[in-house]
Amino acid sequence: MGEAKSRGSQSQRIADALLKKSSIPIQQGRLPRDLEAKMQVPIGTVRFRYTNNMAFTHGEHTGIILDVPGKGHFFRLERTTNRTLLLFHSSNGTGTRQASICLQSISDFDTAWLEIAWSPSDLSLKCQPIGIDQPALFASGTPSPTNFRVADNGLVFQFGDQNIEVMDTQFTIDGKRVLSPTAIESWSNTLKAIEILRSGKSTIGYLYEIIQGNAILSMLVTGLEIYSKTRLNEINTEGIPGDWNAVFNAFTPKKVRESGRLSEISQEAEKLGVPIFQAVLDELNINFQSIEKIKLAYKTSYGIRLGEIGINNLIIQKLRTFVEYRHRIVHVSPMITTLNGENVPPEHPIHANQALVDDAISCFDCVIKAIHQASLSLYEQIKPVSDSQQ
Repeated sequence: MGEAKSRGSQSQRIADALLKKSSIPIQQGRLPRDLEAKMQVPIGTVRFRYTNNMAFTHGEHTGIILDVPGKGHFFRLERTTNRTLLLFHSSNGTGTRQASICLQSISDFDTAWLEIAWSPSDLSLKCQPIGIDQPALFASGTPSPTNFRVADNGLVFQFGDQNIEVMDTQFTIDGKRVLSPTAIESWSNTLKAIEILRSGKSTIGYLYEIIQGNAILSMLVTGLEIYSKTRLNEINTEGIPGDWNAVFNAFTPKKVRESGRLSEISQEAEKLGVPIFQAVLDELNINFQSIEKIKLAYKTSYGIRLGEIGINNLIIQKLRTFVEYRHRIVHVSPMITTLNGENVPPEHPIHANQALVDDAISCFDCVIKAIHQASLSLYEQIKPVSDSQQ
């Protein structure tokens, strides 16, 4: 994807290969480092005064006005060739959104108050020119065709564009994976893969439908596992601290809890510069194919209770049954025709036909979307950042 360039600190390192830049020297604004750190939360407002003799004037000047790359939240404000202010905000949970203000119809100015406000549901940009008679200009955010992601090593990647779809984004440096799909991207990729698989045809007939259905059930369980594991850690990076002490105690026996192992993990994480919550999850190696383990992990880490977010007992039982079917497919045969064969009779035989697959997709999608929405709503528990810089 190109050569990574340094900008003086790890938080400012940018992967420029896919980013078009101008040589016109629009000065990049800098916010105090403590404020940049505070912006790594799900909701907030930042207002600052910015002066530059090219950023707001007529002409084809382009450049980045502000960059705040963080692992949880990424912000970029740039000036485009058509005299437009373009704001991007990206997080693992929300994806990338943008808000734009076109300045073409107003007089030139060189100083303005700029205000950025964000939450899981909204993004906005406000520009109040100084020195000309002009009311404040305002723009609301929309999903962006251009996506930004911050890798584990601090690099910022830009990919995708209008009418260009990018899927399963991954990046490896020196054999180490530094960028992988987000939790919700992974789930979207799973659904897309299933859609492609279901479009296939065969002259074999009903047996093909059964094998196809068995494969899809296995893919759904893997999708749930990857989403649940990835999202549990993502939330912590987005400014909602996970309760690493509670999740450790919930998944370890008394002997381990009393051994001092948690203190050792904490010290090791500090030495490596790894968040303690992430280190604890790595240690626990939770089985996210188990709905019971998923329930316990999200409840102890963030207080998310599946029964309180629209996932009723019927859905839980159906999900548990589909997971059991997947285990039989994997451990018995991918060609198994009767998923509940051990219970027939008295039960009626169940096959992985199209109707069952439709039901399974709906069930898994319902659970994952409910968990994701609940994770985005956690911002209501924290105090929004609000700051104004002169």
